[in-house]
Amino acid sequence: MSFEETLNCLDEEGLIVEYTKVNSSFLYLSYNSKDVNLDTLFICKGEKFKKEYLEEAISKGASLYVSEIKYDVDIPYIIVSDIRKAMALISNSFYSVGKREGKLFVVTGTSGKTTTVNYIKDILNYYTGKKNIYLSTVSSYDGYKNIKYKNTTPEIIDIDRCIKNLKTLDIPYMVLEVSSQAEKLKRIYNLKFDIGVLTNINIDHISKTEHKDFKEYLDCKINILKKCRKVIINKDVMCYDEIVNSLSDKEIITYGYSNCNYNIKNVFYDKNSTTFDLVHNGNVNRYSINMPGEFNMFNAVNAIILANEIGIKYSYISSAIKNTSVLGRMNIINNFRCPIIVDYAHNKESLDALINVVKQNYGNRDIKLVFGCTGDRAINRIDDLGDLAGKFASKVYLTADDPGPREVLDICFDIAKNFKKYGTSYTIIIDRSKAIEQALDEASSHDIVLIIGKGDETYQKVKDEVLFYEGDISVVNNYVNLLK
Repeated sequence: MSFEETLNCLDEEGLIVEYTKVNSSFLYLSYNSKDVNLDTLFICKGEKFKKEYLEEAISKGASLYVSEIKYDVDIPYIIVSDIRKAMALISNSFYSVGKREGKLFVVTGTSGKTTTVNYIKDILNYYTGKKNIYLSTVSSYDGYKNIKYKNTTPEIIDIDRCIKNLKTLDIPYMVLEVSSQAEKLKRIYNLKFDIGVLTNINIDHISKTEHKDFKEYLDCKINILKKCRKVIINKDVMCYDEIVNSLSDKEIITYGYSNCNYNIKNVFYDKNSTTFDLVHNGNVNRYSINMPGEFNMFNAVNAIILANEIGIKYSYISSAIKNTSVLGRMNIINNFRCPIIVDYAHNKESLDALINVVKQNYGNRDIKLVFGCTGDRAINRIDDLGDLAGKFASKVYLTADDPGPREVLDICFDIAKNFKKYGTSYTIIIDRSKAIEQALDEASSHDIVLIIGKGDETYQKVKDEVLFYEGDISVVNNYVNLLK
């Protein structure tokens, strides 16, 4: 891509502030100083960006930089008024995403995104007989390799590379999980999607580092769906009328228990699975998934509808979803003296849904609950999760869960304030591995142990660092195996 072409795509939206005129081109695009090749255009983005990152990029071959700030370095530059919008426009042009091939699907919502993406991915892979591209919190596949991105939704450059791979590798489909923060930070700027799924919407992600209020959060979710040709939505979702009215030019496909495009009937739950009928245009199809709970059924229904809308037959869909499982999502360990569930439940809605599954299938057992809360994100979770834990758990083991700038002990004390009205027993163990081990030590055959919040994550965000953490599932498996 030439320097002139770069200027032109930025000038279309009036982003250029200043630049040095050169007659050159670049062969690679990056925002990461560790990922730079010869003749790279380097994007200086992020609140914590340092000049040293640019200098490192130059030492590795960066020949042009784009930034909101001019740095005293010896390569040409383009100074812009909005670096995130500029990065998106340059990336879109460099990877020719306007000429993409293959269908592009997006999944958003407060919870259930990762599981829904995995259901969709499994159906698409089974149907096509090849690995389709998908991006999710737990894992991703870019067309060449499995990859773990830092964020739920990676940066626009990473997404556009995957879109480019659809054509390069002749891959028919791509599905990506998109957070509200990704929309706010322009990680999907200028992209268009064939079908969008809204799993649900609830009050969450309100904090100084995320969204200032629920309106901003909801608006971001709606803006994601505005980029879609069709939208799949549960008719009972919070703010349904407001959302649908904002999407008046879109084809809306609804599901629920009655008066919808797709109606759910004859649901049967047990400890390890869910079976249900889905009625559409007079046709009744029966499905079974190996995850219990209404929330997991809704995740599967989202995937089923999307697959049906693109013409995939029932036999492929039903066979694929029967075997879907997601690491860190409703993982049930039964080879211990009592059941253990490791789940990503990290907000009011997801914990409430998990507790309902436990009450329905393990109603006579006492709940031992291990969890913590983040220190600088979704601050309402401290009271929301604390209240649910106090109400339903017989004992709570409070511990670390990405404390960020706060001390773990202070967060735990804030959570525990919600236990007073219930008289709930609790203990604070800052080391998460030790908290899990103590919960298992003290568990009896009449209990059920719930370990929530981290899911498959193998890190802890402490201060400004990302520290290695063994992972909840690994801690549980190691403990259980030692007893054999």
